[in-house]
Amino acid sequence: MAGADLAVRPLPAGVWLPPVTVLAAWAVPYLLGLAHADGRLSRRRDARWLAYTGAVGLAAVLALGYPASAVGVPGEGRSNLDPPSLLVVALAVTQTGLGLLARPTLVRLLSRPLPRRLTGEINRHAVRVYLWHQPVLVAVVVLAAHGGTALPGLHTVPDDSRWLLARIGWLPVLTAVLVLLVRRGGPRLATAPVGGGSVVDR
Repeated sequence: MAGADLAVRPLPAGVWLPPVTVLAAWAVPYLLGLAHADGRLSRRRDARWLAYTGAVGLAAVLALGYPASAVGVPGEGRSNLDPPSLLVVALAVTQTGLGLLARPTLVRLLSRPLPRRLTGEINRHAVRVYLWHQPVLVAVVVLAAHGGTALPGLHTVPDDSRWLLARIGWLPVLTAVLVLLVRRGGPRLATAPVGGGSVVDR
């Protein structure tokens, strides 16, 4: 993975390449998930090692000039997802370690009624959230562009902390649109006709 990624970085963006890094990059979190399911990442020492190793890897690839964003953003000549780069792998390892470190606290939190109900409601719509979150972002960006003015956080280059603050300010708008679509896009129960039949989802 490292050799393939470092070899393709100097090539111009858009050059077609065999999907070596695609398979290698996404195999890392997949295998970490299998290891966790088998109980091989149950110790806090394992979680700390993953978080530390991933953070060191992130610092190293950023020092080599990789884009800081995990996804493509305006102003960057290359995306870390096209094809997946070492930064994506390092980020996945870091997030896995941090997630495992936070797991005991999250388990205690989810033992309370309100967080448990809220999490259950989100989980019921997890696939819709996953499928809609990018279309919602694109739709809001395109619709906002019709005003003729480049809006910070949506249409501007993320080159300073003001862009980050502006993007955070857009999160409630994006979340509201996403929630509206997810809730209105759920299946509705059709009433069974008189005389028999079953209730089906439309």
